[in-house]
Amino acid sequence: MRLRVIFDMDGVIFDSERVSVECWLKSGEAMGLPREPLLAAVYGLMGTNDEETRRRMEAAMGGCPGFDYEKLESGMWRAFAHEAEKGLPLKPGVHAVMDALDGHSIPFGLASSTRREAVERELRDAGLLNRFAAVVCGDEVDRGKPDPQIFLRCCEKMGGIPADTFVLEDSYNGIRAAHAAGMRAIMVPDLLEATPEMERLAQCICPDLAVAGAEILRRAEARRE
Repeated sequence: MRLRVIFDMDGVIFDSERVSVECWLKSGEAMGLPREPLLAAVYGLMGTNDEETRRRMEAAMGGCPGFDYEKLESGMWRAFAHEAEKGLPLKPGVHAVMDALDGHSIPFGLASSTRREAVERELRDAGLLNRFAAVVCGDEVDRGKPDPQIFLRCCEKMGGIPADTFVLEDSYNGIRAAHAAGMRAIMVPDLLEATPEMERLAQCICPDLAVAGAEILRRAEARRE
């Protein structure tokens, strides 16, 4: 069976997690929300879709005076859209890894917790939209990461099987979801450092995409021998 690869988007393809964190904080500051508990809550959101983001944020910040999730989220997206208009920076090695996978005839897809409208806009702006064999977004699944549904659906759309699918992720929730899907999770840390749990769930921890891509290709060659 031919290998497949699934990319997460934010923090793996785009260096956007830092932008997102700052936008949440900027919106919260305008509402007078305390910075430290909001920052802790935001770090717990990484890898989650809109529904899970709301649930976690309300659980973490619901007791704070002046908290209004709709207002907080709206302010965050306004700030993020302003930054995105400038063009979100790509993580180093994105094109090289995709070119290498293409060169070895390894199909790759995208499974992002972000809503499709934003995913397509950001990928199109970066010239990446047509590179993926399949794209599944957070507003197209009933359960977001750490549930495995989004990865399983992307794998199915690519005609693969979970055991022969690598997942490139930066978030804890993403690694948990990939592991729960029975896939080969590779963590490429961004804002979140690898923990003992991540070392247990992931096949390996790679410092960047170049190392992660080389590891996938090494394992692909080993299968052919």
